[in-house]
Amino acid sequence: MKEEDADLPWWTEEEKEQASQELHYLKQFDQQINKFRDIKWVYFRQEVLDKYRNSEFCEVGREHISFLEDDKKTPASTVNFISRNFANIDGIVMMVQAQDYIMVPPRQRPHWQKYEILESQIKF
Repeated sequence: MKEEDADLPWWTEEEKEQASQELHYLKQFDQQINKFRDIKWVYFRQEVLDKYRNSEFCEVGREHISFLEDDKKTPASTVNFISRNFANIDGIVMMVQAQDYIMVPPRQRPHWQKYEILESQIKF
């Protein structure tokens, strides 16, 4: 059994409820920064996806990754992203909006955090 398959199902009922609450929070307007919270970007090295490329429980596309249910067809959740190059970062950077990052199953987030690039490290 592959490492990521050991985490199936991707989501528990409690995790789904927590993600729903987080999404509700992100959809609100933040008066302090004068923006909606969900449009904040989170950045990752594209290698974060390597773990999932050969998994029958994931579909990795050019601009998304879907974590699939036991039937290996139905998405349990999907994370959309934009791939971009930055002059000061080697390799392709995945830009994920906060509202999409919520769709990374909670047990997978520590893996993703290993590949996170802080916004302060990127030169726009």
